[in-house]
Amino acid sequence: MFGFILFWLGRLSNVTGKRVLRSQQALDPGTREVAAKVFEITIFVVVFLLLLNVVGTDLTALAVFGGALGVGLGSGL
Repeated sequence: MFGFILFWLGRLSNVTGKRVLRSQQALDPGTREVAAKVFEITIFVVVFLLLLNVVGTDLTALAVFGGALGVGLGSGL
């Protein structure tokens, strides 16, 4: 039940955020769409991580993997 509420709130904030970003006339149309897509992905990743935390999944391994991935990408770039 909590997961349903969490995803519903995420979707609501996603729709509202995309509407606000797309109404910004100071940005180029391409920039507005990219910002809206990045916002959408960020919202769903945060909701997914919160849901994993609520279910009881240990996020330590995910944090270590993310750190190693960041070091690898940083070295590669």
